[in-house]
Amino acid sequence: MSGKNHVLAEGAAPMGTDQIIQNGLQFHQQGAYDKAARLYEKVLKKEPGNLAALNFLADARLREGKPARAVQTAQKALKLKADMPGTLFILGNALSAMGRHAEAAEQLQQAIQLKPDYADAYLSLGNAYRETGDGAKSLAAYEQLCDIAPDFAEARFNLANAYRREGLFEEAAEEYEETLRLDPGMAAAHSNLAGTLSKLSRSEAALEHAQKALALAPTLSTAYINAGNALKTLGDLAAAEAQYRKALDHAPQDASAHGLLATSLQGQGRFEEAFAEYAIARKLDPRSDLIRGDLSTAQLGAGIIAEGWDNHEARFTAGINIGARDFPGILRWNGEPLDNKTLLVWKEQGIGDDIRYISCLRDLLTAAPDNATVRVETDPRLVKLYTRSFPGAIIEGIGANDAADDIDCQIPMGSLARHYRRTLEAFPAAPGYLVPDPARRGNFRTWINGLGDGLKVGFAWRSGNMGEGRSIHYTQIEDWAELLSLKGIELINLQYGTVDDELKQAEEKTGRVIHQADIDLFNDLDGAAALSASLDLIISPGTSVADMAGAIGTPALVYAPAFHPMMLGTDHLPWYPAMQVFPRKWNEPMAEVVDKITTALAARL
Repeated sequence: MSGKNHVLAEGAAPMGTDQIIQNGLQFHQQGAYDKAARLYEKVLKKEPGNLAALNFLADARLREGKPARAVQTAQKALKLKADMPGTLFILGNALSAMGRHAEAAEQLQQAIQLKPDYADAYLSLGNAYRETGDGAKSLAAYEQLCDIAPDFAEARFNLANAYRREGLFEEAAEEYEETLRLDPGMAAAHSNLAGTLSKLSRSEAALEHAQKALALAPTLSTAYINAGNALKTLGDLAAAEAQYRKALDHAPQDASAHGLLATSLQGQGRFEEAFAEYAIARKLDPRSDLIRGDLSTAQLGAGIIAEGWDNHEARFTAGINIGARDFPGILRWNGEPLDNKTLLVWKEQGIGDDIRYISCLRDLLTAAPDNATVRVETDPRLVKLYTRSFPGAIIEGIGANDAADDIDCQIPMGSLARHYRRTLEAFPAAPGYLVPDPARRGNFRTWINGLGDGLKVGFAWRSGNMGEGRSIHYTQIEDWAELLSLKGIELINLQYGTVDDELKQAEEKTGRVIHQADIDLFNDLDGAAALSASLDLIISPGTSVADMAGAIGTPALVYAPAFHPMMLGTDHLPWYPAMQVFPRKWNEPMAEVVDKITTALAARL
C-alpha cells in the first residue's frame, strides 16, 4: 500500500513487444530502473503510442530520480488517454519531486476523482498539501486515507504528523499509538510520539518511547533529541546534555540539536559553553528565530541585558509566544516620539509576566508628552489594580481595541523592558509600583490582626499548574513541616486554586492552622493585591504570587531556579527590591532550599 513497489499497467502492449516489456518489468521490480527504462524506450521507438511502455517508463524515471523526464513521459501518455489514475499519480509525484506541489495536488485530485479509493494517491496528496503549507487540506487527505485503509500504518503515521503540525497533540498521540499497534517496529513513530507526549507534559512516557525508538534505530538523532527534551523537563539537565550530544554524534550539522544542547548548558550555569553552542547553531541556521529566542534567555540569564532584550524580540517570529497578537497596518513602536500619538501596550504573556513588565509603564508615561495617549490592554482581573496604579494611562481588558481606528502604534508589554531596563541601574531602587485598594487593604489588616500575635506571613508553596514534569520544580505543603512548626507567626494562605485538602492535611500533621481570607485568590486579583499588601511577609515560589508581592512592595522570601533569565545575571530579581530570592540549582534538593527559607524566616522572629 505504501507505493514503494507500485508499478502501473495502463493499456495493453501489442504483440511482439510483450517480452521486451516483461523483461523491463523484471528489471523494474529489481530496482534496476535504468535498465528497465532502456527496454521501455526500445518499445517506444517502434510504437510511440504504447501506453504500457509510456507508463512504465514514467514510473522508472521517477524512481531513478529523474522527475522532469518522468513528467514529460507521463504527459505524453495522458495526451493519448487522459483518464488513467495511475499515470496521474506518477505525474503528481514527479511534480512534487520537482517542488511543484500545488500542480502535483491538482494531478492527484484528478487521479482520486477517477479512482475514489486510491489510497496511495491520498497519501501523496496529503504530502503535497503539507508542502504547500495548507495544513487543513493535508489533514483532510490523511483522514480520508485512513477511512479507506484503516490498517495502513504509514497512513496513520502521516495523519498523526498532520495532527501534530496543527497543534492537535491529543489526536496526534492517539494516531501514533495506532500506528505502533499496526507496526510496532516503526522507530520514527516511537520518536514522534515521544515528542508529542512532551508537548502534552507527559515527560516520563515521552522518555520511554524515545528509548524504544533508539532501541530500534540507534542512529535516529531525533529520538536522542526527544529523549533529551523529556529529561530536561524532568529536571535532569546532565542526562539531557548527554542525549543532545549523542544526537550531534549522528547529525553534527543539526542546528536545533546544538541549540538544545545550549539550553541544557545554560540551565547548569555553564554560559560560555552555551554561547559557543548557540554560535554554531546560528551559523548553521542563521535565520532561526527559535534559536535566537533561546539565545536571548541565556544572555539575560548571564547578565548580557541590552543584547538579550534585543534578541528577545524573536519570541514572536519563532512562534513560541503564547499571547502573540496581530495588528495589521499598525506599526510596532520602537521608541519614536509620541507627540499627538496613541500608543497601545498589549498583554502577551501570563499574569506574573504582565505584573513584572507593567513596572516599565511608569517610565513610559514619564517620558511621553502630555498630548500622547497610552492605552494598555491586560487581563480583565488586573484592570482595577492597574487603573489605580497608573492614572496617566487608559487601562482596558484584552481585545478592547481590536476594532479601534485611532491607534498609531503598538508594543507588546514584554518589549517595554527593551526600552527602559537595558542596564541594572535602570531598575528603580524603591520597592513597589502597584497601588492596592486602601479600603480593602485596611479591612484585611483588621482581620489579620485578629488572628493572633506574631508575624503575619502569606504562604504559597507551588504553582497552580502541577502537571507532570513541573512538580519537580515546586514544593508540596508537607515539605514545609519545620516552617509550619515555628512559633511567633500566623500563616495566611495565598495559594490560589483548590487547596482545602492540602491545608487540612497540613493542619492534621502539624497542628498549624493556615488561615484563609474570604476571597477568590484566582479571580479577584485586586483583592489578592490588597491582601498581600496587608501582610508583613510573603513566602512563595516564583509564581504570580511572588510577582504580586514584589510589585506592591511587601517583603518576600521566594525560591526560583538559579540562572533564571529575569534575574539578569544576579542572585536576585532586580524588579523587586524588597524580595529575597533563594536560587535553586537544577540538581539541588528542594529540601535544602526549604531549609534556607525556614532559617531566614526564623531569623526575623
